Amino acid sequence: MSRPKNPAYLRKGYTTGACAAAAAAGAAAMLRDQQCYDSWTLELQGKPHTFRLEDPQVHPQWAACRVVKDAGDDPDITNGVSVHARVALEAQNPQNPQNLQNPQEAEKTPGIPEIILVAGEGVGTVTRPGLPVPVGQPAINDAPRQMILANVKQVLEDHTAPQGRLISDTHHRYTVTISIPGGEALAKRTYNPKLGVVGGLSILGTTGIVEPMSQEAWVRTLELECRMLAAAGHHRWLVVPGSHGQAFLRDQLMIHPATDPSPVIRMGNFPGTLFDEAATLGVKEVLLVGHVAKLVKIAGGIFHLHSRVADARREILAANLLLYGAGTSLMKQVMHSNTAEEAAGIIQAAGEKAFFDFLAHRISQAAAERTDDQVQVGTILFSYENGLLGRCPQGRRQQEQWKRQEDAP
Repeated sequence: MSRPKNPAYLRKGYTTGACAAAAAAGAAAMLRDQQCYDSWTLELQGKPHTFRLEDPQVHPQWAACRVVKDAGDDPDITNGVSVHARVALEAQNPQNPQNLQNPQEAEKTPGIPEIILVAGEGVGTVTRPGLPVPVGQPAINDAPRQMILANVKQVLEDHTAPQGRLISDTHHRYTVTISIPGGEALAKRTYNPKLGVVGGLSILGTTGIVEPMSQEAWVRTLELECRMLAAAGHHRWLVVPGSHGQAFLRDQLMIHPATDPSPVIRMGNFPGTLFDEAATLGVKEVLLVGHVAKLVKIAGGIFHLHSRVADARREILAANLLLYGAGTSLMKQVMHSNTAEEAAGIIQAAGEKAFFDFLAHRISQAAAERTDDQVQVGTILFSYENGLLGRCPQGRRQQEQWKRQEDAP
């Protein structure tokens, strides 16, 4: 049996969004300067990262290049794909200025024409509600969209009149087309078809950096972190699945412990490991904060949260709606929803907001049972669209306790 890699030596990689931003900014610079470049540097997480630009092409009205995605040691299905970008200066059509296939929101800045992001070959289109991107838009999430547009805008603001051409007028625009040849076929091996993203892959990413996610490395790192916290005397933990939960904890709940080491643990997809360690180490309390789509699985006794291991989110929601006393009509709507995010909106629209307090209690109950009731577990649920959804009594108590601790002089 092969030994897992030491988590400290797993190589980080780049998100599809970062590759798209580098290719787009590089193409914009080539159009601006009318010369080819073989690399482009982005700032990611406060540090410079250089991407190689393949097949650079420059024409008077457009430029293009591609970046080959390197996902590092992460088992990413998109590792090695070519992310193409084409930046073109085009005349506005006064009859139909948005006459583009799948245009994203335009970026408007005084002094340069508007910049429009377009999905090309191999980039999917959202066809169902419940995702972070509106229906009908390219499947380019907000963080990579902002990264692409901001970097292109920065390049174009440096020189708005390359080769003496006056382009700072309202009769022209820049179109930035992102494409991934072969993306439509590759997307069939992902959850995109099930989620209603058709025609290709999604452009994802938050920071631009891919953190290696091998299961063995995650579990080993999580075990070490739990033991380190216990050894440092921390027996009350704040637990989130990942960066979104951590941001909600900090920005919405206003909980940001200043102790070193921090009692905030990112458990990834492994609440089973987390709660097993908590019980073994004599932890007294765990406050679990996360998106309803992740944590709802725990209410069904699922302690490995990766969607390829187990899903049943809608089924668990429907079963708990039955226990809560909701009508069968609402249960059917939830079963026909596309995502847990959409289901949460349906439940709230039906006037059953208190259901999420009930669901949070069920999650806490299942997690505590995993520890043979040795650990007191509280749960706080949120969604992207509606923010705070619900808290169980234990979650409310622990939240107030953490706040009092932070507010103390």
